[in-house]
Parts: sequence; C-alpha cells; structure tokens
Amino acid sequence: MEIVITSKAKNDLYGFFFKSKGNTSNNVLKYIGEVVEYIEIIKQSPHIGKAIYTNKHGVFRQLIYRKHKILYIIINNKIIILRIVHSARKFNLKRNLNLKNFPDV
Repeated sequence: MEIVITSKAKNDLYGFFFKSKGNTSNNVLKYIGEVVEYIEIIKQSPHIGKAIYTNKHGVFRQLIYRKHKILYIIINNKIIILRIVHSARKFNLKRNLNLKNFPDV
C-alpha cells in the first residue's frame, strides 16, 4: 500500500516545529523524523490503528506515537494520513475529518 501524507498533516508537523517550547530545533526535528518513521508501521499493518470514527468514506483510524495522534483512513488501497495532532490539542473529529476538507485526497 502507498502512504499519502496530506498537506494538513504536513502543516501539523510544521506547526509543532514552530510552536515547540524549550526544545532545541535538533531535538524537535529528530522527534518529527521519528513520527514519520512510525507512520511506516501503518504500511506494514494498515489496520493497526484504533477505529475511532466511521462514515460513508470508511473507517478513520488513530495510531498514537508518544504525544501525537496519527489520524488516517484507507481508501482505494492507499493509506491517507489526514492529520498528525498533538494529544493536548482539542480536536473535533467530525468537523476535522470531513474528507471535503482535504483537497489532496
């Protein structure tokens, strides 16, 4: 299966980099690299993530890496990483996981 990381998920990581407090940029970059590497686990076992929401598009799943939730869906044999959200952030699933909000899906 192919992994597609949406622009919103990439922006989540960029935002984390710029909002991180008390960390050196090297530590933050290392952590972001670890998150991206962790996403490869989904490729090996696509249904590893916990099912968190279902609608007409399919099952939205969540895989947690340390302090981040990796939110994804499987469509047409592609694993689409929709968002990568810090666990402390309030996140409305129905509003933020509407596929209409993802032009690159």
